Amino acid sequence: MKKYRSFLENALRIWLLLIVLLAALGQVSLNKGNPAEESLCPPSFRFHCPALAGWRFSAGGKPANLLYVAGGLYLLAWAAGSRLRPRPSPIILGAALLAAASTVAWLLSPVPTLSWKTGLAPLLVNLGIFYLVASAFARKSWRKALLAVFAAGLSLDSLAGLLLYARGTFFPQTAQRIWLSFGHPNSTGAVLVLTIPVALALVLSPRPAKRKTIPGLTATLCLIVLFLTFSRTAWLSLLGGLGLLAWLLLRPRSRAILVAAAALLGLLLVWGVNVGPQNYWKERVKTFTSLGKDPNVQKRLIYWDAAWRMIQARPVFGCGPGYEVFVEAYQRRFKRVDTGEPVTAPHNGYLSLGVGTGLIGLTSFFFLLGSTLFILLRRRRKLAGFERALAAGATASLIGFLIGNIADDPLLNERVAAVFWLLLGLIAAPVAIDAEDEDAYNTLSREKREEADV
Repeated sequence: MKKYRSFLENALRIWLLLIVLLAALGQVSLNKGNPAEESLCPPSFRFHCPALAGWRFSAGGKPANLLYVAGGLYLLAWAAGSRLRPRPSPIILGAALLAAASTVAWLLSPVPTLSWKTGLAPLLVNLGIFYLVASAFARKSWRKALLAVFAAGLSLDSLAGLLLYARGTFFPQTAQRIWLSFGHPNSTGAVLVLTIPVALALVLSPRPAKRKTIPGLTATLCLIVLFLTFSRTAWLSLLGGLGLLAWLLLRPRSRAILVAAAALLGLLLVWGVNVGPQNYWKERVKTFTSLGKDPNVQKRLIYWDAAWRMIQARPVFGCGPGYEVFVEAYQRRFKRVDTGEPVTAPHNGYLSLGVGTGLIGLTSFFFLLGSTLFILLRRRRKLAGFERALAAGATASLIGFLIGNIADDPLLNERVAAVFWLLLGLIAAPVAIDAEDEDAYNTLSREKREEADV
């Protein structure tokens, strides 16, 4: 029975790694067309092989289908005596409160069908993945495997996007911007803001050089792709996250050097955008000096005003989670100005959450993130090596992500939300050492801790 239980637990972990890979790659299809998906997903992983015309399949487009298998393996492992479950923590409590608030908001929504389809159902799928990752990836070796698989998937996705870019295939709605499986370049930017600080933290940590190859290559590719998204929100979010990362990892002298280098880079940037031939990136950078006149900013202010009025109309439980709920309410009651484009969201993550789940859901979200950041900062002080670097990188990632939510609502994108909840699941999983061994671990010298964490 013990071998059977161990087999099921490892099968669950391997299946979750497959989910992680597909979360980074997006949809992978062979000889199967889906017009709805093809309009949103780049052609990078849509393969056609006449010799295998009888084979038609698609994977990754609907995470719920993959989650059903993972849930079945989890239940079988429990029936065999497994005790896989996340250690009780404020992160688990915060996720449960957010799920409860979203469920109540859906039950009270004036458009429950739309709310279920585009809000609650995707959230429950991602919460399921979060719970399973937090349950099954307590061991440091498996957590490293998860990071490596995600890095591999995201790197392949990035290389495919760069290949399309080199061929002149850009995101359909906005030319000259790179197209990855996360859809809109702003959504890609949000994923990279969650990824880059973790990769750089692992590169900067005092670990053997050979263990820095994967995070180093991942960070390099992601930085190139982030630039080509031309997402101003992602640029500023990453700067905020990296600033915090530098503060957490570097010594005072190194911080001063970093500040001086950033100031010099800023001067070169200002000089560079005013000299030489103008191109798209220079135009994007120049818009920072005239944000008040930017048409996109003006439209966002209109949507923010409408979202705020929606919150005032239903302040406690909201209108129901889901982007189509906002669209429905905006078109029917709250539209005052015609922006000349189809409205999709408030373009502010906090207003979006407030519209969907009210102040109850917004409070739950802040409790979840506040608890997560508190645990990460406390963990960083206690640990060293891999665990310390991961805690510092995850802290910087979440701070950058929170900054990005001011001007965008990335969690409405199911693929972005999957990466967000994967990161939270990785954080919620117990650290590599058992709780009863933590005091003994903390008595070790810093050098011994680093050796233990490698």
